[in-house]
Amino acid sequence: MLKRLEQEDDRELLDLGIVFTEYAFEHYHADLEWLHEMVNRMKDVEDLPLFQEFARKNLEKGQLQALRSMLINIVKANMPEWADLAREQAALIEQPEILNALILKLFTAKTSTEVERYLLNWNKPARKKQGE
Repeated sequence: MLKRLEQEDDRELLDLGIVFTEYAFEHYHADLEWLHEMVNRMKDVEDLPLFQEFARKNLEKGQLQALRSMLINIVKANMPEWADLAREQAALIEQPEILNALILKLFTAKTSTEVERYLLNWNKPARKKQGE
C-alpha cells in the first residue's frame, strides 16, 4: 500500500497511510522496526508535513516561553514590586508580537506607574494621537 501511495505522488495521502499503518502495526504487535526502515527509505521524517507542523509548534512554544521569561526578568530587575503581575500577564499572552512590543515598552519605562499601566493594558488597542 505504501509503495503504491508513494507512486501516486500524493504526499498527504502517503503520510496518512504511514500514520494508520504504524497504528495498526503497533496495535497488532507487528514488526515496527521493519515499517520504520521502509518509511525511512521513502522520505526523511523531517520532510513529512506532520513532523514539520509538530516542529513549528514546538518552536513557537519555545519562543513564547523565552519572551515571557524576558518580560518577567526585565520587570524583576527594574520594578520588582510588579514581578507577580508581570508573571500573570505574560502567561496570558499568546502572540510573540505582543510580547515583543510589551518588552520594549517595559524596557523603556521610567516609572512604576508606567510599568503597571503597560502590564494591565497590553491587550487594549493603542490610542491614536490627534491628527493621525
